[in-house]
Amino acid sequence: MIEGCSAPVQTSSRPKGPPFKRAKDSSLITVSGNMGQIHPRLQKMQFQGRWRQHAKHGLQLVCTESQLLQNDPASRAIAEISGQVSGVGKQTAETLVKAFGEDITKVFDSPDAARRLATVKGIGPRSAAKFKASWDAKRGTREAARELAAVGVPSRLAWQVVEEHGATAMATLTKDPYTTLRPLQGYSFRGAESIAEQVGCSPQLPSRAWAAFTSVLQEAAQSDGHSYLPWTKLHHKTLQLLSTSGKPWGVGPVLAARFKASWDANAPIPDNLPNHVEAAEVPSSSTSSAFWHPDTHHLDPHLHGWTDISLWNGSSRCYLPDLHAAECRVVSCLARMAATPRQQIVGGEQRIVNWLHKLQKEEGITLTKAQQEAVVLAGRSPILVLTGGPGCGKTFTTRIIYQLWRKMSKTVALCAPTGRAAQRMAEWTGTPAKTIHRLLGFKNKGHGSFPNAGEQEDVGLLQFNANASQPLNPDTCNAMLVDEVSMLDLPLATALLSAISPRDFFQLVLVGDVDQLPPVGPGDLLHSAIQSGAVPVVDLREIFRQAKKSSITTSAHAVNSGHFPDLLRLNPSMFPHPVPGKPLAEVVSSDALWICGENASIQQQVMQTLFGLLEPHGIDLVNDTQVLSPVRQGPASTSSLNAAMQQQLNPSGPQKQEMSKRSYGNGIPQIIRTGDKVLQRANNYDKDVYNGDIGFVDQVSTTDQALTVRFAAPGNQGVRFVSYSARELDELELAWATTVHKAQGGEVPVVVVALSIQYGPILSRRLLYTALTRASKMAVVVGSEQAIRMALHGWRKDARLSTLLPRLQAASTGRAARVIALEKPFQECYSVLTPHVQDLYYGHEFASLTS
Repeated sequence: MIEGCSAPVQTSSRPKGPPFKRAKDSSLITVSGNMGQIHPRLQKMQFQGRWRQHAKHGLQLVCTESQLLQNDPASRAIAEISGQVSGVGKQTAETLVKAFGEDITKVFDSPDAARRLATVKGIGPRSAAKFKASWDAKRGTREAARELAAVGVPSRLAWQVVEEHGATAMATLTKDPYTTLRPLQGYSFRGAESIAEQVGCSPQLPSRAWAAFTSVLQEAAQSDGHSYLPWTKLHHKTLQLLSTSGKPWGVGPVLAARFKASWDANAPIPDNLPNHVEAAEVPSSSTSSAFWHPDTHHLDPHLHGWTDISLWNGSSRCYLPDLHAAECRVVSCLARMAATPRQQIVGGEQRIVNWLHKLQKEEGITLTKAQQEAVVLAGRSPILVLTGGPGCGKTFTTRIIYQLWRKMSKTVALCAPTGRAAQRMAEWTGTPAKTIHRLLGFKNKGHGSFPNAGEQEDVGLLQFNANASQPLNPDTCNAMLVDEVSMLDLPLATALLSAISPRDFFQLVLVGDVDQLPPVGPGDLLHSAIQSGAVPVVDLREIFRQAKKSSITTSAHAVNSGHFPDLLRLNPSMFPHPVPGKPLAEVVSSDALWICGENASIQQQVMQTLFGLLEPHGIDLVNDTQVLSPVRQGPASTSSLNAAMQQQLNPSGPQKQEMSKRSYGNGIPQIIRTGDKVLQRANNYDKDVYNGDIGFVDQVSTTDQALTVRFAAPGNQGVRFVSYSARELDELELAWATTVHKAQGGEVPVVVVALSIQYGPILSRRLLYTALTRASKMAVVVGSEQAIRMALHGWRKDARLSTLLPRLQAASTGRAARVIALEKPFQECYSVLTPHVQDLYYGHEFASLTS
């Protein structure tokens, strides 16, 4: 039996539980399983369960039983006033409780509260008066909130319920906690389950089934990138979820009936897409726009059989409404653009060809046939997908397309999914580039399909100034280059394509490496667009002579083909000595190294590589090196590597102020101090910083409990400084080591990749390929041969459930499209390539193109 107190909780689907501080020795453990509603701080609980070693998140206690223990009075008082008094945070609340004791609420209730509060050091008369006014303003609803808190409703949720329902808050919650809490910020199904048990709700409540279905589909989208789940899988997972609270649902047919009732009420929906979909039956604009304004029905007009639940089988795909409508919208937009006639140019394509010949002669460059074809197509076609591996001239071709468009007097927008990718784009074009969010003009954020997305950004909730109703102004943007499209998830792709006006001739070029990791969010637009044949595609596969000399390039292509990479093996005990005036690549005659020791852990070998090989050879470990790991917790994870590297590269000192933030799951508290390399964990639109942005801590103020981070300015225009309060520290994490996903879209001179056989379940070919291609000058893989081969064999581990590909095929071919056969094992239900599409993609230097 374990007893402990909750540490600050990260709202995330991974790991499956918050960190708890063990009461006996104050060590930190991660608890997963059936815990009910967990308050963010200071909640004491008792757990029973079993220990397990999670492959990604390390040691966890899998909880089978839990019990809420009463907090000490002082802790409850701190939590109460910090949650109810405007301007009073945890630190101020602790000061007040220290001054007046656990009866601080009585002080606030007293007539002379303002005078008494003003006697506390650091709180002046003006602040004291504001605190008293804020307390009194909520007097009428405070009792209602306390009633809700008594049944386990967290303070943040309780006040939202009270604001929505007033004096009837408790009665409304007792009648149906799932419907009451679902629209609110901070809702989670697990929390609603705990509250429902406290108020005595029936386990057969229809809204409980609806909430469980939604929770399972959200988890599938956020953790695995699936747009839908087959009915059999959803049914099984939902029954599993409902049984974890000790209140199983019952027989399957009853659950199926509840599912039908729930999607009738604007919840998850089934889609019995028949095996043959007529191409002419492209979703209507009204159906497509359901992504933004959900209607009662979310089914394509040509679908049949969905009204009779008895017809459902393993092939019935079940979606969240937003994702179903997003697929339809993307297909509609891409099909419309592909069907738009090519731009008429005086002199025709020959004029573009002549311009290309002149450019090559003037600049002394030579373009391959495929590159020339891409430029000519970009000059006339409304849409083009440009893909290819490292060293094949994808970036160079994109720059030529940009030059052509400027020559044609087009107003060009350059954008990418992340700030780092946009910054790289600005560097090789010499023109400011934006994130897609900044380009479309983010407006505000509400609650919707992904309430607890954690690391998965709630893209489906975003609203933009540029949208289907108010598209981008053609006078300021009539051509767009989008880079790193492999990172573009389905909801953001929908927002981008919806902002392009169907009434004006617009040109769009999507650029990306289809062999990299898929997006963190649901969908895989680039993969589907290329394989569908719905849009023109140029696939650059010819490696240039200069690139062939790079072992980074040849290793990446080898990995992509399933072959062992061209790495030079070094033993940590026999690292070469530095040679004055010679870079490391010349000393060892390779820019792709493999460090494989016999008697040291992966983390020890990474540290030996950094400080025994790279640093002695003059490589800047702070600015020019990035360590990558596939996982956040466990051996050689980003958490343990960051702690070790920080100690070496930015140790504590009398001149360095520091702040502590949420602890790692392995028990090591994360300290952020002046000089630290940090990464933005999620998009913050108010601060104009985005997921994956890397900066350096410029200043820490322990007095103000705030710090300032120095980021590169958008468009590579110098630097800018962003401030963070103590409450916002969870938006940052140390970035001496990052995950491969976080590094995607960026490029650094030297990359060190940590691979362990303990990562087995998540090692994949695309992961290793993506890691290697982050390096511009040197890549170093640290790990055993077995770990590398495990990655090479993991080529299907990124499979995603989506019908974007068959929908695009149906919309483009004018013939019947083959749909994913869900009778196959779940892992294989990814995509089916027709021989024609296989020919186009794999058999030619670039795809055949239709007018």
